[in-house]
Amino acid sequence: MTVTVFILTTKGPVRIQRISEEELGVQSVICLDGRAQALPISSRYDAFVRNPTGIIERATGHGAYRMDVDRMIDDGDSWQLGVYLAHLSENNTDQDIYVFATGEVDRELRVRPVSHISEKLDQAYDLMRALQREVKRVRVFVPHDNDLELDDCQGIEVDQVSHVDQMFDLLGISPSKSHVPKGAEVQHNPDKLISRRILFWAFPLLLVVAWFLWTPISWMGLANNGKLLELEETMDEGSASFIGGFQQRLFFLLQDLRAHEPKMPELVGKMITAANPQACNAKSGAQVMSWGCRDLDHGRNL
Repeated sequence: MTVTVFILTTKGPVRIQRISEEELGVQSVICLDGRAQALPISSRYDAFVRNPTGIIERATGHGAYRMDVDRMIDDGDSWQLGVYLAHLSENNTDQDIYVFATGEVDRELRVRPVSHISEKLDQAYDLMRALQREVKRVRVFVPHDNDLELDDCQGIEVDQVSHVDQMFDLLGISPSKSHVPKGAEVQHNPDKLISRRILFWAFPLLLVVAWFLWTPISWMGLANNGKLLELEETMDEGSASFIGGFQQRLFFLLQDLRAHEPKMPELVGKMITAANPQACNAKSGAQVMSWGCRDLDHGRNL
């Protein structure tokens, strides 16, 4: 079964046709009958939806919607009570309910008075009577106002409410699971809660890991700068703790990873050899030229 919401206006009741979630970051809008035509009050609707000004995102965990209505809504805030009901009502009733509502809803979910209530009821009377003749369940909600004198709207019961919870109670329906009851704090959807819990635990863990790594890295800086005495004293102080032992192992591991493998020297040139030891004492250039000459490479034993 469904809950159909009509907003009471001085120009006649406006039916809320549908509400759809939109991508976050876009502005919430009220459109006319499924068309690409945003109504002038769309900016006020966006403020009513979005935190920190509004209450719909606080209740549903989502901050961007498109709402389609069948007639124009020009200005004012008396549409808020009906819009809140449309956002928060679940279709869990035993019969179809047709709700007519007018009223402003504040941050504490109180229903504030609005003007021209009698005129709005007069404009909706024909439709309400037609629905009743079809044996439809019709409920009417207006703000509680001690100065407001209402009859039974010619056979149609009108309820004055001072808080949105009264409206749900009188309808006998449960608000959606993300509904924020009176005095409750902001509720978030499960995905946001999980993300925040992960961040809550991950941040201190990252701090511990950073502290654990910083000590071996600082030791490496001392070693690179040749401050071996200071390095030895610092490592001796750190070794007194259980974690200090692991930090020392990490330091030596990092030092081993940075160490370069030794390379054999590469020798390039010629080696001149004398025929016998006596030839080394020769003074003449001719004798030197008679010495043997062979290539020198790093793989030959000298």
